[in-house]
Amino acid sequence: MKMSNLLFLAVLFSTLGACRPKQIDNIAFVSNRDGNWEIYTLDLRTKQVSRLTDNPYSDMQPAWSTDGNRIAFSSDRENRGIYIMNIDGSNLTQIVSGDAVNPSWSPDGKQIAFSANRGLQGLGDIYLIDLETRQERQLTATSNGGMEPAWSPDGQKITFWSIYDGICVITIDNKNVTCLRDSMVGGWSPVWSPNGQWIAFASEESGNVDIYMMRPDGTELTRLTDHPARDEDLSWAPDSSRIVFSSDRDGNTTRLYIINIKDKSVIPVATNFSSYMTQPVWSP
Repeated sequence: MKMSNLLFLAVLFSTLGACRPKQIDNIAFVSNRDGNWEIYTLDLRTKQVSRLTDNPYSDMQPAWSTDGNRIAFSSDRENRGIYIMNIDGSNLTQIVSGDAVNPSWSPDGKQIAFSANRGLQGLGDIYLIDLETRQERQLTATSNGGMEPAWSPDGQKITFWSIYDGICVITIDNKNVTCLRDSMVGGWSPVWSPNGQWIAFASEESGNVDIYMMRPDGTELTRLTDHPARDEDLSWAPDSSRIVFSSDRDGNTTRLYIINIKDKSVIPVATNFSSYMTQPVWSP
């Protein structure tokens, strides 16, 4: 091979390496280790924990952008609502004001779904905000409300849960709602797997709170964890092979664990982190 070709390949692979997301093995989470609820990231390779927010208010519910370069979150700071920041905590920008929570980034990175109580019935509904125009659009309009939206990988649907209707799926174009599990059965915090084949969620139908998954049509219900502790606040790994969740199963405080979908084996992460850890979200 000619030297010029070798040089070209060297530059190409170097460029590809430089463009590879550095945060691919990162998990964002919430902790009160410093006196109030702040957002942190955990590098699974180095075990390094980085603090992203630092203020006297509660910053919670982190959500990664599709490109992995930004994080949206909800806050009860003086100008309460939903904010966006870079993954190092810089360039903080408020995008939704008022009593808005549960941000979820669209797969194309152009919109964020969130839940907010804009009506008079006292229950939240799902809204979309266009990040370029900042125009909001109400998605659900049910008397039973909607919370914790999560996009399907193809960007065509959103799964959410209602206190009365249970876990549901809404098609964005026509706003058609299909409820997969009613509130009598239980289930909350539904999250679509990145490969689009499963919806995982937390439920206490077995008598304690565990992690389950099912097909997007509600079939093939599978129980993933079986522990007397509370296993909840879940997020899929980018390859859909694992789920990170929070649990108080060590008996002292709530920490993070990862379950392998194939064999249901569970391992703790950040075992040297002695403070409360919750609401984990895997980087895309």
